[in-house]
Amino acid sequence: MDVNKTILIGNLGKDPALHRTHHGEQLLALSVATSTNFVGGDGRNHVKIEWHKVVAWGSKVARLLESLHKGDRVLVEGSLETRSWRGKDGAERVSTSVHATRVIPLTGAADTKDDNRPEPEFEGWTADGC
Repeated sequence: MDVNKTILIGNLGKDPALHRTHHGEQLLALSVATSTNFVGGDGRNHVKIEWHKVVAWGSKVARLLESLHKGDRVLVEGSLETRSWRGKDGAERVSTSVHATRVIPLTGAADTKDDNRPEPEFEGWTADGC
């Protein structure tokens, strides 16, 4: 049995962006940063930040657009998908993204604790049909 499951817990690097496919389906693009701490060969602590492209599909993604903002902490569940295409210059391009089946807001932005923005009023988003 094969498994293609991805779970991320990280922070949004920018506000989510809502797009529409050629067929009119809603698509929400998220940029999620995760970090890993490690001790380098020099004996010092280092942090590696990894950026993840996340795509959420379906009729309910607009709720995420209203509730999520740059800096918010989220949990994302989904699968990895890689696509390739030729650019206008003829060079082959490759992109890997997480196709989300679930997005759960964990907290508001760490740097906005003293603003008056309310916490999200829903428990998360699950892809249509999941």
